[in-house]
Amino acid sequence: MKKKNGMRQDKRKALDFELLFRAIPGLYLVLLPDSDFTIAGANTHFLTMIGGRKSDITGCGLFELFHADSIEFNQHELADLRNALHWVLKNKNEYLMLLKYYDSNTVNNAEELITKYWEVTITPVCRRNESVKYIMLKLSDAAAMVRSKEREEAQMLRMRALEEVKRENMRKIKESNVQLEILNRNLKTAIAELELANDELDSFCYSVSHDLHAPIRVISGYIKILLEDHTARLNGDARKMAARVYDNALLMCRQIDDLLAFSRMGKSSLVLTSVNMNEIAGNAIEAALNEKSKYERPRIVLEKLLPVRADYNLLGHVFTNLITNAVKFASKSRSPEIEIKSVRRKGRIVYSIKDNGVGFDMKYSDKLFGIFQRLHSSEEYEGTGLGLALVKRIVIRHGGEVWAKATPGKGATFSFSMPSDD
Repeated sequence: MKKKNGMRQDKRKALDFELLFRAIPGLYLVLLPDSDFTIAGANTHFLTMIGGRKSDITGCGLFELFHADSIEFNQHELADLRNALHWVLKNKNEYLMLLKYYDSNTVNNAEELITKYWEVTITPVCRRNESVKYIMLKLSDAAAMVRSKEREEAQMLRMRALEEVKRENMRKIKESNVQLEILNRNLKTAIAELELANDELDSFCYSVSHDLHAPIRVISGYIKILLEDHTARLNGDARKMAARVYDNALLMCRQIDDLLAFSRMGKSSLVLTSVNMNEIAGNAIEAALNEKSKYERPRIVLEKLLPVRADYNLLGHVFTNLITNAVKFASKSRSPEIEIKSVRRKGRIVYSIKDNGVGFDMKYSDKLFGIFQRLHSSEEYEGTGLGLALVKRIVIRHGGEVWAKATPGKGATFSFSMPSDD
């Protein structure tokens, strides 16, 4: 009687355990350790998930339920699951893996596949002799874990990409430093060569100043004596030729002086002060009118000029050259006029000298500011061909620009810009 009561209690305990297993949350399968991994049981949640009954799957092999012909799985994923089960049988240890499957979803009357993941926990249930009696298969939704893993992988990829960019930037910086070092060496070499060339130019200028001036002065001096004291002995052609020699000797002296001034312009230091431009322009007008007194006196309009910070003496050369040219080239106009004004433009001050003289063709404008470049013959308009080159060098040394616009027969406007302190 006592034995029967004990059997009833054991049976009641077994039934209670099976009830607990059926009700446990999650998706569980119990497999036999045979070649087919036969399904021995499933909890209620798993049966609800597949929409079947226990009797529908009990006795079936696991891979009859999970098979490659189904839309949910592919052959590769099922092979991984089978290998994992064999590993558990051999090692009698728990195994954790991800199992990818596919679920269908209908959007706008179109069916599409969605990739999902199960986290599969495979646990061996062993007898006392450590042989495997059952295999417990637990399936959990791994979407959150997969998303986390994907985020980690994406972060790793970003980190690797950033590291690669960093390495590439370091490589470029290293290359740039090497190139910069080469450029610096080349620059030092170029500076040394330029200093040598400047020294040679200074020597040349000294030679020109002393070695050429003297014989030219002798020539001009003798020709002047000839013209003043012995002109009666010369016929008309001889006097004309002597006068031409004298004029050209004087021109050569002026050219030498201008060339020396041009070469020295780059070596003198700028003495920057606040310059009254009207004062400079007024002095330049007076000098130009006195020098070109043989020309018809033009009507000159001098507006209130904006002040600028510059070298007073050098800007005097600029205005003197530009205004002298304006007087000279406007001289053949019926009513010669010159207009001098300034305007503030984009952080710079622009000064302009406009005349109504002969003008020039703009296709030759690139020659204006070159050394010994002339657009008109020296017989027609006197000059050394260095004035505008000197103007350009002075303006550029101040950080400015110089340019000209003209129309043949309608005059020209020469402009230059200077940095503004405002």
